[in-house]
Amino acid sequence: MEGKRIEILEKERMGEVVLVDKRNKEELEKVVNLVVAAYKREGYIPLDNEKSMRENFLNDIRSDLYRTFIVKNDKGEIIGTVSVVFDSNSNGLPAEEDFPGKIDEFRESGRTIVE
Repeated sequence: MEGKRIEILEKERMGEVVLVDKRNKEELEKVVNLVVAAYKREGYIPLDNEKSMRENFLNDIRSDLYRTFIVKNDKGEIIGTVSVVFDSNSNGLPAEEDFPGKIDEFRESGRTIVE
């Protein structure tokens, strides 16, 4: 499956990578639609849970802890997204569920952590 993704990206000429404007409802909707479609295609979203997942993605993108970037092709169409989650004392990082000790090691060494 990985080869297929690379082939698709090679067909699209990348134009720019920009930070999502959280105030732009149309852009937010396009980003959420793209993410939901990708998750559905990979089987990560059960059919009965799409509405809930869509709301979760939108809340994540709007959160101050997330920075979501969109990748646009040379025609200005959104062809991909990348989200970065910043570490916080109150929320931590999603990876802590799987790697709590390792994340704590990074924090204790004074590193700034993002996921």
